[in-house]
Formats: sequence, C-alpha cells, structure tokens
Amino acid sequence: MNRILFGLLCLATVSVATAQGVYSARGANFYVQTRDWDALFQYSSRWTEQQPHDARGWYYLGTAYVGGLQQPSNAIAPLQRATQLKGDWDSAWSALGAAYLQAQRYEDASHAFEQAVKLAPASPNNWISLASAYASFHEMARAEQALDAGQVQASKWASNADWYAFGNGYADVGCYGKAAAAYRHALDLDERVSEAWNNLGVAEERLGHKADALVHYQRAAALGDELGESNALRLQSPPTQVRSAQAHAAQRTPAG
Repeated sequence: MNRILFGLLCLATVSVATAQGVYSARGANFYVQTRDWDALFQYSSRWTEQQPHDARGWYYLGTAYVGGLQQPSNAIAPLQRATQLKGDWDSAWSALGAAYLQAQRYEDASHAFEQAVKLAPASPNNWISLASAYASFHEMARAEQALDAGQVQASKWASNADWYAFGNGYADVGCYGKAAAAYRHALDLDERVSEAWNNLGVAEERLGHKADALVHYQRAAALGDELGESNALRLQSPPTQVRSAQAHAAQRTPAG
C-alpha cells in the first residue's frame, strides 16, 4: 500500500508556489521524493497552521502519517479536511481511501475510492484501489466489476505496472483467466518483468494449464526470479513433493 500511496503523491496535480516563506507542493514533494517522512510531517504541520484553508497542506500532512509514519488513523482527519476544502481532487480522495484501508475501515475506503474513480475514471490506480477495498470486506463480485470497469476506462493509459496490478487484483478474487490476460498485457509492454512471468504462471496453473505455467515460470527464473525458479522446480518434482504455487504479493511494480 505504501507503494501505491507513493505513486499517488508523485502523480498529484497541484500548483507550485516558489516565493520565499510560502509553503508549496515543490517543498513538500522534495521530502516525498527523499522519503523523509518526519520532515514532511513537520513541513506540512507548519503549513496547515499558517494556511489552514489550503487543501494541499492537509493532504501532505495526511500522507506523511499514512505514507511513512505508519499512523493511518491519524491520517484520516487531515485527509478528510483536504477533501472538504477541495472536493474535486481525486488524489486527496485516493489518499483518504488508502488511510481507511490501512486502518481496516473497508467500507469507508470503498466510498473514498468511489469518489476518486468518479473524478478521475482514466486512472488505473483508482480502480485497482477500489477493487482492493471491496475485496477487503469480501465483496468479490463488486471487486471484479471494478476491475472490469477500470480496464474499460483506463486501458488506453495503463502502463505495464498498471496491467500487472490489474492481474494481481483479478487473482485476489479468483478470476485467473482475467488475471492471465492482464499479465500478458503487462508483458506485451515490458517482457523483462520477472514477477509478471511468475504470476502469469501461477494463474495458468490455477487454470489447469501446467505446461504453459512451466514455460512462464522458466521465463521468470531466467530473469533471476527466485519464486519462478522454485515454482518451475516444484512442477517438475514427483507428485509426493508437490507444494502450492507461490505468487508475488499484490503490489505494483515500477514501469519499465
């Protein structure tokens, strides 16, 4: 989740003030890029004290809490304030959803991400996060529907990392055919992503396609992926030694 939130911070569209003494997105983003969360907390705390009606200060204060300080419950109030001050800011809604998700307030998370997808339907991350929220309280059908809608709305802009995340989302709700298709999209964009090869193998194995799965595991292993190597060896072992397929965690990988 931290990786998703870091992406939200980097993608947030805000104006930049440069005058001396004026708090700005440029100043806050310096701490985001260096992952100096304590400094970001201090910076955004002063920002909200001196400019309490600027949604950006509250946004960065909230993301300091949830992004690095690991205090999602403390992030909720400032992020709520950010959405109150700037209700059409999808990144603020997404960050609020991430805070709710980490705080295990899953229905609240889904409501926040629903706002985010309404405001920015072309963002793959918003749809993937919404599906994750639904899946967290076992609304698997709604999670699948969110992923389906996300592919329709965001496919033109989806990166290999987005398609990989779509694949992981589908795998999480047991839709292995759709997961395999998404992993293939990711690999069409960058065939060097070993995690995608491995997870494609897992999806194919779940579908009963063991020969295809072995090929994909071997491609992952050739790229240095330890799980791919382990899965390939497992498939070629005697039945008495068979263990469960191992997938990489459902997290976004950097775009190639």
